[in-house]
Amino acid sequence: MKSKARSGHAKKGPKLELKVDAKQARKMGIDAESKGPPKTLSPNQAGRVLGVTGEAVKRWIYDRRLPATKLTNGYWRIKVDDLERFIKCRVSAPKTRVLIYSSDPATLESLSSIVAHEERELLVAGSLLDALLKCQDVYPNMMLITMDGDAQGWKLIERIRQAAHVRPASVLLFSTKELSEADLDRALELNVQGYLRLPVDKDALLMELERLSRGNT
Repeated sequence: MKSKARSGHAKKGPKLELKVDAKQARKMGIDAESKGPPKTLSPNQAGRVLGVTGEAVKRWIYDRRLPATKLTNGYWRIKVDDLERFIKCRVSAPKTRVLIYSSDPATLESLSSIVAHEERELLVAGSLLDALLKCQDVYPNMMLITMDGDAQGWKLIERIRQAAHVRPASVLLFSTKELSEADLDRALELNVQGYLRLPVDKDALLMELERLSRGNT
């Protein structure tokens, strides 16, 4: 099995920048009536800060994960302090959250059986949409993504690197065939931390998981 890894460690967790003046707030799409930082945010504004959609934020509100107040006009408002506590709680979870993406059920089952561990929380996705929804709902620390002969895997990695809340996650690629030089260059540009051939060697995968886990500590 061949592997290709990039040196360097990903930064830990999203950085929430809320201490902004009125001018900076307007650039973020947040109205600030005073010169101080905004006190509350709408779901869409919170989504801009987190790099997710306003609908994802609303799901957290409906599930009672994120405190919010519904005004008489029907709009939701989120206290900045509550949003900061929400983020700190999610990024400091003791378990490593691992998202596994593959359109092949057999590959999903194989990877899941190897990765499964009491110290890891597994998120399994068989489609690009499912993977993106799971990324919006939680903050994976690590992502195992297979290249199944289409561009969906690359699209997922590109979306990951664009979203503030999951941008630092470590990414490990899997492919049934040798990646071309162009693909390896693309992986390097997207800060992919490793690459393994399928069918995967169990020991090689466990070694990669240990290496990536050390990089996330």
